[in-house]
Amino acid sequence: MKNFDVIVVGSGIAGLTFAFKIAPYVNNVCLITKKSIDDSNTNYAQGGIAAVFGDDDSFELHIKDTLETGRFLSHKDAVEIMVSNGPRLVIELKELGAKFETDEDGKFKLGKEGGHSRRRIVYAGDYTGYEIEKTLIENIKTYNNIFMYTNHFVCDLIVDENNLCQGVYVLDVEKNEIEPYFSQFVVIATGGCGQVYKFTTNPMIATGDGIAISYLANAKIANMEFFQFHPTALYNSEELGRSFLISEAVRGEGAFLKLKDNRQFMHKYSDKKSLAPRDIVARAIDAELKLTGEDFVYLDLSPFTEKKFKERFPKIYEKCKQMNINVPYEPIPVVPAAHYSCGGILTDTNARSSIKNLYAIGEVACTGVHGGNRLASNSLLEALVFADLAFRDVREKLKEPFETTVPGFYSQPRPMDEETKNILSKIRKQLKELMWKKVSIVKTVKSLKEADEQVNILSETFFNLENYNNVEYFEVRNMLIVSKIIINSALKRKESRGLHYVKDFPEEKNEYLHDTIIQKEVL
Repeated sequence: MKNFDVIVVGSGIAGLTFAFKIAPYVNNVCLITKKSIDDSNTNYAQGGIAAVFGDDDSFELHIKDTLETGRFLSHKDAVEIMVSNGPRLVIELKELGAKFETDEDGKFKLGKEGGHSRRRIVYAGDYTGYEIEKTLIENIKTYNNIFMYTNHFVCDLIVDENNLCQGVYVLDVEKNEIEPYFSQFVVIATGGCGQVYKFTTNPMIATGDGIAISYLANAKIANMEFFQFHPTALYNSEELGRSFLISEAVRGEGAFLKLKDNRQFMHKYSDKKSLAPRDIVARAIDAELKLTGEDFVYLDLSPFTEKKFKERFPKIYEKCKQMNINVPYEPIPVVPAAHYSCGGILTDTNARSSIKNLYAIGEVACTGVHGGNRLASNSLLEALVFADLAFRDVREKLKEPFETTVPGFYSQPRPMDEETKNILSKIRKQLKELMWKKVSIVKTVKSLKEADEQVNILSETFFNLENYNNVEYFEVRNMLIVSKIIINSALKRKESRGLHYVKDFPEEKNEYLHDTIIQKEVL
């Protein structure tokens, strides 16, 4: 049994920011991550952070773009808080050592992405997430009261009968032991759940753990039907379970989409063409591929010189060269892939969940900012802002008395036989294929109901297994739970809005201008 002042689960931009900020105010901070400290979705974020720095920009314009892209389901108060705090926190990161691109006058160079009416993307090449992650980790290491537990997996939350979170049950993967970690405050920052889909830009760790354990503890989960598919993943680039992302910023700098016969098509779907919001671009590509029977579309890079492309997008340049794509003289073959969950653990504007002393920040949370579709590069911004808000809220509550009242017992792991491992692997594979086929970019009520039935069958197989308490076991459990929540949320929303497109209900309906909330009713 271990005791801490604060426990943070997850080591992306949200979790690291919170841990760094709270450390001076507490005796100890526990930072738990199931892989290495730098294995997170943040690390793969290419584009940048959206924030108002341009002379022709304003908070009002950024708010307007966010609300329009979110199809007016976003919570306006949360959007206003996020946008107005953005510049301050980006400058904070720069002062901590993040090397963002600047001009000769020291001003941020600003990129543009889909859905933005102005240039407002602060970036570091095409590896912004990596740069931020590296900076935060370097700064965190200056504190000796932040205890980092890598290769530790949070199995479940510890919540008492008064709906108060008192800690987490943690599996030490190397020792193969589970023990309770008690704390006055728990902050969930576990990222997304893209691994429930066959094709995703998310790393292998993105199995929806934070959402699943919060759901099991009876937290409110919101808007999980809004899953964003990035329009431009590099075709046939799957490695370690994820597809390589071709940043939207490439289109922001002039690249455009076309078919194999060189015909452009985005003008048919939006007057913003290749810079339309992601939901529109992903559906357009999906529609064109179904019409033509092709496997991918092309991203034409002809507006670039080789020097300009290599300087602006070094990682993408390097990856394309590895795959024998002679950029920018040859176009890049791209397809949509599961990318970002706009829903998650429902929180207020201080990042508080519906369980007392349980906070959620980053992609795992539903703060109300993204609504029906996330505006490009608002994700890193949201993570920064709500980590800061959570820190401020927790700091004010640290003096409140806290005493552990829950017994710390959890059944211990035992060796898993090969047959069980194979069953779990098969369930995972079938689930990912099922979600990709029936619950992806374009859905029908029929496909959703079929998916629901098939996930029920997979769940029955899973829950008939012995309780092994291994990482593989918990990940499959969590993926099944999250998939059920996504499907049931989609069935509740009988309209099409933003990322949620159902052929049976192709129009937006005012009666659905509210969050879809699921609470302990799916499994």
